[in-house]
Amino acid sequence: DSRELWIRNGLIVLQFSIAIFLIVGVLTVHGQMSYLQDKALGFEKEQVMVIDNPGALGAGTGTFKDILRDQPGVVSVSGSTTVPGSGFSNIGYRAEGVDAGFTLNMVVCDPEYLDTMKLKMAEGRFFSRAHSTDSTAVVLNSAALDLIGWADPIGKTISNNSDDGNVFSVIGIVEDYHYESLHQEIRPMALFFSGGYYVRTEGYISVRFETGDVAGTVGRVEKAWNDFAPGMPFSYSFLDERFDGLYRNEAQISQLFTIFSYLAIIIGCLGLFGLSAFVVDRKMKEIGIRKVLGASVAGIVRQLNKDFLKVVLVANIFAWPVAWFVMNRWLQNFAYRIDLGIWVFLISGSLVLLIALITVSFQAVKGAVADPVESLKYE
Repeated sequence: DSRELWIRNGLIVLQFSIAIFLIVGVLTVHGQMSYLQDKALGFEKEQVMVIDNPGALGAGTGTFKDILRDQPGVVSVSGSTTVPGSGFSNIGYRAEGVDAGFTLNMVVCDPEYLDTMKLKMAEGRFFSRAHSTDSTAVVLNSAALDLIGWADPIGKTISNNSDDGNVFSVIGIVEDYHYESLHQEIRPMALFFSGGYYVRTEGYISVRFETGDVAGTVGRVEKAWNDFAPGMPFSYSFLDERFDGLYRNEAQISQLFTIFSYLAIIIGCLGLFGLSAFVVDRKMKEIGIRKVLGASVAGIVRQLNKDFLKVVLVANIFAWPVAWFVMNRWLQNFAYRIDLGIWVFLISGSLVLLIALITVSFQAVKGAVADPVESLKYE
């Protein structure tokens, strides 16, 4: 009997250790996902519709953008080679007064990109069609400025590493924004005027909407496309959905942790329910004697619970170090992440402790309220 009890206790410890580990995982993943969704990105991803492959319009792209700007509900329209959450090309450059070369991610865009994405200038200005010299101008992000090390960047130049070594004059510095996922730190980037040296097909048209009748505005934009380019497929998405899609794997992990934690708790409760029934059955004579001697039902339940709660506490001792190690390793995948605080472990342990208390108390009360005369018949 003693050996069987040890085995049962060991299984309960294992089951609840797994449950505690999974609950820590659920709380950590949910916390990180909430952090990713709430963190200020340096641009506004909401209310922006992204039209794919407008380059198929050819020379008519500019005209189509003007048509969109006249649509009710449209705040601003911009064309660019890429948008936040999509891939970026990069090119090697050299900077005035700096010996070492470096690589910059790049986006080629029109002057409306700043307002459409709601970026903020740290210094200088953004592109303007009123300045013909902007064809060879560049706007850097703050990370690029930190990399280069200029104290006064406006008017300085960078040149690419191609054969022509074309020179670009810095006209402004844009505040850093998260154009990639929060798995990595903001990397140095250069923005170039789409009407200048880097003539690129605009891979995307971004349309910022007013809040309100989004569905109606989408319908008007689609109609404008079909009228302008009949027969050409209209493909679009929303910028916030594109960006949130960067964390699809984390969302799936969160769902799996949640499902398996429920299963682990259910299995653990079933095991604990069976073990408590087994122990109460073995202690019926002891319970009967205690009742005859004047012990209260609450006192008997408290005594029976005490032994089982020790088992759950042991499960916490095993689960916490493993959970801390695994979830800390997982959080290292993000350059921007939450701290794994002690509250996660306290909540997980307390939750399992409460579930165990309810499960065991059911059997303990049943044994404690039994007729002591019947209880004393047990050997």
